[in-house]
Amino acid sequence: MKLWLRKVGGALYPDRDESVEAFADIPSGKPLFCEIKQPRSQKFDGLFWALCHRIGKGIGKDAKWVEESLMIETGRFTEYKDLRGHTYIKPDSIAHHKMDGLEFRKFWEECLVVIYDKWGLDPKTFADLFRETADEHR
Repeated sequence: MKLWLRKVGGALYPDRDESVEAFADIPSGKPLFCEIKQPRSQKFDGLFWALCHRIGKGIGKDAKWVEESLMIETGRFTEYKDLRGHTYIKPDSIAHHKMDGLEFRKFWEECLVVIYDKWGLDPKTFADLFRETADEHR
């Protein structure tokens, strides 16, 4: 069963008409196993790619290269060995079906630590991107 929920205080409540109907079908008093996912914000996603593009442009790389570097820097990769024993690293995916909004927010915060603290980039370089996104959310 899939339904939309909204957290209010310490409880979850159905958040759309179809979810209210589905919620009514859940048996009372029975333990349930749930996997909670939050859809990603398209604007937040766009901000990430704008940031990758800006960094890439500054270092002569494309946005995909920056994204993959951030995946590796934040520990989101798979390591494997080929038949000759050579080790390879493959960045994980940030596709919407692989990383929901909650996981993406955590990834985003870790990326900022890498960008500012590890790579030493000045936050002022990106202030206009953040300001544009903040203005869109008003």
